[in-house]
Amino acid sequence: AAALAGSGSAASTLGTTTTLSKDVVHYLGAATLLGPVPASQQITVGVVLNNPNNAAEDAYLAQLYDPSSSNYQQFLDPDQFNLQFGVPATTVSAAQSWLTGAGLSVTSVEGATNYLLASGTAAQVSAAFATPLNLYSAGGRTFYANAVAPKVPASLPVQTVLGLNDYAYFVTPNVGQTG
Repeated sequence: AAALAGSGSAASTLGTTTTLSKDVVHYLGAATLLGPVPASQQITVGVVLNNPNNAAEDAYLAQLYDPSSSNYQQFLDPDQFNLQFGVPATTVSAAQSWLTGAGLSVTSVEGATNYLLASGTAAQVSAAFATPLNLYSAGGRTFYANAVAPKVPASLPVQTVLGLNDYAYFVTPNVGQTG
């Protein structure tokens, strides 16, 4: 595992780690390995932080649509919602510090306390999450993916990292007008 962490100071920024075992492309072994992603290729990932107030948020949402509840249709604006149910600012700041310490450029998403965008070269992203990024071919298409499950600092409540691969992507359906 130490060999996967990369060299230099990037690995030391992780400290004690947690492996996000679900953040992998399933059946990657069936794909043809083409080689590493070019080190200078720009990659942007989304880092999702666990909400420590999930139970309270779920209870609020249930009450919001329950006519017998005092919270029935008592909607919160984004700031009120984040104050009650968002990830604490200190946690967001710690995640930003870790990502910038790994050489990534971090952007917060307006209105979201649990989601950060981090951009950098493939080499920086690979080192930050202690996983090689490779090019693969399968099913007539070429894609990049992390070779192993990413590692994140155990001190941060990272739920998932989106964008370590471009195997699965969203397609907007072409909906024609009728009539």
